[in-house]
Amino acid sequence: MVRLFERLQQLPPEQRMRALETDDRFRRLPPEQQERLRERLHWFNSLPPEQQRLMVERMERLEEMTPEQRQQLRRRARMFAELTPEQREEARRIFYGWRQLPPDRRALIRERAQRLRTAPPEERRRLLQDPEFLGALTEEERDLLRGVIRLAPLLRQMQEPAETPPL
Repeated sequence: MVRLFERLQQLPPEQRMRALETDDRFRRLPPEQQERLRERLHWFNSLPPEQQRLMVERMERLEEMTPEQRQQLRRRARMFAELTPEQREEARRIFYGWRQLPPDRRALIRERAQRLRTAPPEERRRLLQDPEFLGALTEEERDLLRGVIRLAPLLRQMQEPAETPPL
């Protein structure tokens, strides 16, 4: 289906539904799957062109994943959907901030997070106020570290090795 959406993306929006309806693979699908694809195409057509391109790229990456990776991604998506809107926003902010950091800064925050993770609660509170412990971090990195600690129980279950904050 990714190839179909890639092909449809190249057409003007008003021609996409007709192209979908005449596609042989689409016509062989059960009626309920056809309806889901029509709904998806309608939604896809409502997106700006840049978002459409990004969506096709995401579909391509999804298609390249192993079944286990896809299952893990679905599990994470379900968990993310269960977060409150505030928790989702904070998680997005943390993941975005993490991806923006160069590797050496990630390593520094990873080391600090590991130390906080293994510290008893009272020691953790003290470290989060300690200028020496936090001194090597910028204010943005400190905020990121605090966010990681706040959301750690929720985010730990969603963690991907290199792309996510250390939880």
